[in-house]
Amino acid sequence: MPMRSLLLRHLQWFSNRKPADFNLCGASIGNLIITGCWLEHDKDIVAALYLLWNLLGVKGNVRPITGAHLHLRTLYQDGVEQVGQHLMGKRRPPEKIQRIDLVKLLEEEAMGDTRQESQVCHLDFVSSELIASCDLLVFPMGSFFGSVLANLLPVGVGKAIHKCQSPKIFIPNTGIDPEMHGYTLSELVLCIVRMVEDDMLRGLEEYDDTMARMTIRDKPHTNPRDIINFVLVDTQNCHYCVPIDREAIEAMGIVVMDMPLVRSCSAEFTSTLPMEDATNRKSPTLDPTKLAEVLITLGS
Repeated sequence: MPMRSLLLRHLQWFSNRKPADFNLCGASIGNLIITGCWLEHDKDIVAALYLLWNLLGVKGNVRPITGAHLHLRTLYQDGVEQVGQHLMGKRRPPEKIQRIDLVKLLEEEAMGDTRQESQVCHLDFVSSELIASCDLLVFPMGSFFGSVLANLLPVGVGKAIHKCQSPKIFIPNTGIDPEMHGYTLSELVLCIVRMVEDDMLRGLEEYDDTMARMTIRDKPHTNPRDIINFVLVDTQNCHYCVPIDREAIEAMGIVVMDMPLVRSCSAEFTSTLPMEDATNRKSPTLDPTKLAEVLITLGS
């Protein structure tokens, strides 16, 4: 059966089962295809990804970070909480995200005013070994809390990252990411470091409810360089929505690699940027070939 027919089949499977009021505005076609395949195979995300991995001829291993059926909960600095990744970072006016965790139900599914308990899920053994033995570990571009930090929530991810002896690199988002509102780049680096550290502390005798309630400043820390070795940016050609406080990052022992990551900054790249950035012809996107070349070099 041609690939087109198979992909349309997964889309149709999703379309036939989506709620009548489901808003498709801004939805990712790829995510809808994965969801359709997931529904078609009894909500088995491992099976769905394996089938699509084979169908698309994707290089390397593709595995979910967890098979748990949970929702992201966002706690903002002003104390407001929202459940659901689709709501994350979309408050107007923008409000700084303080932390995220996992819960069982969306707000409309939860009964009464009782606050849901935070849920725990685990990284499986195979994925743990793949992370620990990889040639290069990348914290990639993507919605910072909803995509990058969300993958650090399952128990075992932080330990696997710390166990990995290969280079570890963080590539912050270019362009606009509302989830990064209120942060500097060094603070985003610390968010990654602290979440990895929290997982490393789990299971220790001294890790109890008291330690879990500690602030970031009071918890025992590892060397940030053990978790992130490099931060990759192109401040000359790319637009970033957070201050790039290079000295604060380098003070942690982390190397900031500032190098050209775009081929050109044509007018089409700058149409959605503030006037001052459009004048400077800053690009909101990285060139995939240049980025791949850098990553391959680091992982060699």
